Order: sequence, then structure tokens, then C-alpha cells
Amino acid sequence: MPDPVEILLADDSEVGRYVIATMLRRAGFVVREVSDGLEAVREATARPPDLMILDVKMPGLDGLEACRRLKADRATSFIPVLLLS
Repeated sequence: MPDPVEILLADDSEVGRYVIATMLRRAGFVVREVSDGLEAVREATARPPDLMILDVKMPGLDGLEACRRLKADRATSFIPVLLLS
């Protein structure tokens, strides 16, 4: 049996993260959650997920800049990224 798909979810809204993560887990995905873009970049670099979901509007490092940093790094450039607004 193949390993479950692991998704890294970054959203500064606790409620938004909960709703999205719950739906994904019910669909059989493994979800790791972080609350900002900087944490997302750190987590993805340390343990690359199969997919990333980034909220566009986050304080500090927003989803667009987090995506730019991930795509500029050879170690994480291959990770598909879904941006949510």
C-alpha cells in the first residue's frame, strides 16, 4: 500500500486552518499545519511535503513570498503549491 499523501498547510487563521485540515484528513491525507509563511518555508525545507497549501494573505511572510522562496530553492522547487485567498 502506498504512503498517504502529506500536505503542509499554512494559514494564519486558526479557524481556516481547522476547516481545511479537517476536510483533507477526512479525505485520507496527512496534514501538517503551520501558522505563517516563514514556518512553512522552514518546515518544507526540513521535511518536504507532497503538496503545500499557502494562504496568500498572512502577516510577515505572505503566501506569495513563501512560494517564491520555495521555488527558488532547488531542495523545495519541485513541491506543488496551491495558493488560497
